[in-house]
Amino acid sequence: MRILLSLVAALSFHAAWAADFEANKDHCKAGEFHPVNPLSGGNWGLLDSSAWAETGECFNFPIETILRAAGDLNVMTFRGVTRLDGTAAKPVHSVNELFDRVITYNARHRHIFCMSAQWPVEWIATVADGTQTLPNRARIEARRIRGGDSNGAFVKKMSILIEYLRGTAGQVSVHMRYEVEARRIAGLPGSASLSVQDFIPNV
Repeated sequence: MRILLSLVAALSFHAAWAADFEANKDHCKAGEFHPVNPLSGGNWGLLDSSAWAETGECFNFPIETILRAAGDLNVMTFRGVTRLDGTAAKPVHSVNELFDRVITYNARHRHIFCMSAQWPVEWIATVADGTQTLPNRARIEARRIRGGDSNGAFVKKMSILIEYLRGTAGQVSVHMRYEVEARRIAGLPGSASLSVQDFIPNV
């Protein structure tokens, strides 16, 4: 069973990689058991394009079950990624930090003439409220970091913020925000909306 990765409220010495949520809410209390139409926005400039999107829903899974799936690399991928070129674990900084991992992605895109592009993303997972054995709220924060090949510079910035909130009767509310900045691409805001819709139902 594939269950969407959950996690993390970053420690105070970790930078806030994604902007705060536009509409943070408890989807279980709201009775939203299907993906909510994403909020989204972005800009298409002469040199660069940027986009963001966020959405969420309530799942009939305990938060503990989803947290146990946190190491599933199939979850930590993106629309358009061809393959994963590597993963490296980093030391954790707190008893509430579940993991700190760098994953290197590889993709081909027509805007780089279908050549291979490689770029790394660091994922940090932390329990924000409660403990690892009894979490009430958890987050994942991820960002594109320095590295990759010359074609990977095509992806200038990327950040993800996902929050899991314990509900009643074995439910969990999942809310996600995705942001990306890349070299000039028409339609990037729409792509960001598709990305969050891909992540949320990945169960």
